[in-house]
Amino acid sequence: MPGVELTATHSDAWALTSVPPSLLVIGAGATGAQVASIFNAFGSRIQLFQAGPRILPTEDEEVSAAVAAAFRESGIVVRENFGKIELSRGRRAAVRMIFAKEGTRDSAEAAARRS
Repeated sequence: MPGVELTATHSDAWALTSVPPSLLVIGAGATGAQVASIFNAFGSRIQLFQAGPRILPTEDEEVSAAVAAAFRESGIVVRENFGKIELSRGRRAAVRMIFAKEGTRDSAEAAARRS
């Protein structure tokens, strides 16, 4: 995956000594949803990305929809079926991810990145 050197794992997230102002969470299974929820509660601005059509794909569709709605209501940006990551790059103390689906490109940026 492009930019993998800029990524951190959920274990890295638990080892942080301060709350980052923002995070991009890639993968919205149980662990990604947990990371997003906890850091949102701590005050981070969260963007949660799921390549498939819904977060928590191993759960019932109604549960996934309810959790996605609750996340959005709490301020988490939930992006389902977002396409594929084309590029990730660091810029100062930030990371920027460019992704595309069906020829349409978009990007997301967060302050937290691995040093």
